[in-house]
Amino acid sequence: MKAASPAELKEKRQCVLGRRISHVEAFVQTIGISMGGIFAPNFVLAGMLINVMHAGNVLIGFTNAIPALIGPLQLITNIIAGRVSRRKPLVLVSSLMGRSLFIIAIFIGMFGTFVHRDALFLTLLVIAAFAMAFTPSAWGAWMADIVPENIRGNYFALRNAFAGAASIIGILVAGMLLTALPGKTGFTVIYAVALGAALLGAFVLLAQHEPKNAVSVHTSVGAAYRTILRDKNFLTFTGMVVFINTALTVAGPFYSVHFLTHLAMPYGTFALAAAISAVAAIAGFIFFGKLSDIIGNRPVIRLCFAALIIPALLCILATRETALAFVIPALCVNAFFNSGLMLAVFNTSLAVSPRDERLTYLGVFTGVTAFAAIVAPPVGGFIIDLYQHHPVAFFSFTFPGTSVIFAVSMVLILIGLIIFPSYRDSDRSIELSARDIFRPDFAAALYHLFIASFLPYIPQRSKLAEDIGDTKSPATVTTLAKLLGDVDPDVRLSAIEGLGTVGGRFAQRILFAHYADAPLLEKKEIVRALRCIPNEETKQFLIDMLDVKDQLLRAETIRSLSAMTDVEVKDTVLARITKERDADMFILYLEILARYHVIEIVPIVLARYAATSSPQRKNNMLYQMAVMLNIRDDYYHFASIATEDARLARLGDYTRRIAKLLRQSKQGHEDYSIRDMIAGFEIELRAFVEDSAAVTLRPLRKQFRSLVTRVTTNPNKDILAFIDYFLNKRVMNNNETALFFLEIIAYLRIRSRIG
Repeated sequence: MKAASPAELKEKRQCVLGRRISHVEAFVQTIGISMGGIFAPNFVLAGMLINVMHAGNVLIGFTNAIPALIGPLQLITNIIAGRVSRRKPLVLVSSLMGRSLFIIAIFIGMFGTFVHRDALFLTLLVIAAFAMAFTPSAWGAWMADIVPENIRGNYFALRNAFAGAASIIGILVAGMLLTALPGKTGFTVIYAVALGAALLGAFVLLAQHEPKNAVSVHTSVGAAYRTILRDKNFLTFTGMVVFINTALTVAGPFYSVHFLTHLAMPYGTFALAAAISAVAAIAGFIFFGKLSDIIGNRPVIRLCFAALIIPALLCILATRETALAFVIPALCVNAFFNSGLMLAVFNTSLAVSPRDERLTYLGVFTGVTAFAAIVAPPVGGFIIDLYQHHPVAFFSFTFPGTSVIFAVSMVLILIGLIIFPSYRDSDRSIELSARDIFRPDFAAALYHLFIASFLPYIPQRSKLAEDIGDTKSPATVTTLAKLLGDVDPDVRLSAIEGLGTVGGRFAQRILFAHYADAPLLEKKEIVRALRCIPNEETKQFLIDMLDVKDQLLRAETIRSLSAMTDVEVKDTVLARITKERDADMFILYLEILARYHVIEIVPIVLARYAATSSPQRKNNMLYQMAVMLNIRDDYYHFASIATEDARLARLGDYTRRIAKLLRQSKQGHEDYSIRDMIAGFEIELRAFVEDSAAVTLRPLRKQFRSLVTRVTTNPNKDILAFIDYFLNKRVMNNNETALFFLEIIAYLRIRSRIG
């Protein structure tokens, strides 16, 4: 690996410092955002609109929708932003101007008494949104250059945790100010502090590093957009986020309205509940940041989206008497899972955007997805107004208009989960179905994942790896992959076994990659684990391994192949078994062919059986021949008999069944000479079985073969070879005799059905 140059090392150090400064900037900026609801609706903004401006639900909806104009406006602003060589000045000027204009609009809304106050209020918000529209894509591309993809989940989780801490402070301070300074005075102080935080945040932003190798767009705007229109993966993800935004923002801005009006919560109480929910948001950022680094962003989006049904349901069920008991859980659940959703969506938007066109991609993504956030809140306000004076009655309960919006949001979320599309964000992402997410032990899987991730040096990690694999959850694959690098070989073996247990193509790729450098014992465990992932890639991998030199590894490979019922596997093994010299390997190949009932190799098997001296190998070959001849169950029952007398009795029963089948054949039933032969043969056969000193069927060979050929038409040559072999044996033990008799019984039954 080439050593980094001094310039590259300096650049890395500056990027690390820039990431740290970004944490400070997030803290400072969020103080103002959380206190005043600047481009982020909260209870302070809702309280100002309701109690100071006396705004209706439609105006509240528009106020909450205008900040979302930042998205569509990026389709225009990114034409400029994508062609600037430096993004920091652009981010600095646009964010400071946007926040300042937003606060100016708030003061006009509070103190303006002229006729067109509301129109000017909305106009200034639109201009502020236009100014802010230069910020998101430029800032996102800037941050993507200083934050490597493999740590983005964890990094932005920590950054958002700093912002969450600032949010708690801002919310609590705002609640205390509104309680101590009622009316316009409290709101004036709050927005003055918010303006100061915006100015301070701009100074902190100045100190943050911008990489010198920033990419600027050189292609034409038309060519860039044509490229995006051909990118099906990006369009699929964008369309999904549009639907998610619609489902959530149709009700999102009215949570505070519902709590402050319908539930009549005091500002101080609501501020305390909001602060608690901010703690939940911090926990959510940390939790889902770590989780997205483990399993990818896609399953995090799906899980969080599903969970956001809960706060809407809690709001519907809440009454004034039970407000606090429902509001705090609703806010906490909403904050916890919303933070995970926001984080995963943001990281995915970076992952699906090519670096050289990232600004354009992010502009299109933010612009298109924001349309839902523009349209949905006013529609939600309109629906609330429709039901404002006509509460909805359901059984013995009466629900206000806001509850209707929450119900609409729940229905849209359910629809979204059903039609949730397939797209690719990165190689780390794992496909989790709704069945995976809602399985009873999914929480246990997450628990084991985080024990392994947050506490990487705990003792008994081998048992932990086993527990993770036993969950059989696709969510565990990345953590098991990390455990493959553990210093303890037992941990690595347990992780390999767990990957096989979980299965899936992602686990398969990890096992394939680890095989190249794995020691012999781990190679064997990988081959064993792959039998749990029976697909075309595994089959080809195992077939290619049939030529490995190590006998034990090759034996494990053959055993894994035996679990796959595939014509190519059968043909490959059939070609190799005739050339295999090692007796144990021969038996393993035989095990595969026995599953296919390939009776044409009976002569080959009998020849190897005769040349084998090991009793154990002989018994194994007898058993596999029983499987091949489809008489495994009967043979197994006989071999399991413990006493010699019982075995002889069972053999006597077989002789009677053979004679009965011979008599029931067409020739045996019609030809009296054959019937006489059968009667004499049955007497001699019983005598053979009953006389334990008799150890050969050779005296009966001619008579037996004559009977078989006369009562069957065109007898199978491989079966005749089987009969001749055992009739010619000088010594036959009970297992050999049982196998011989059982095959004769099965063969005569088949021939009688044929006619």
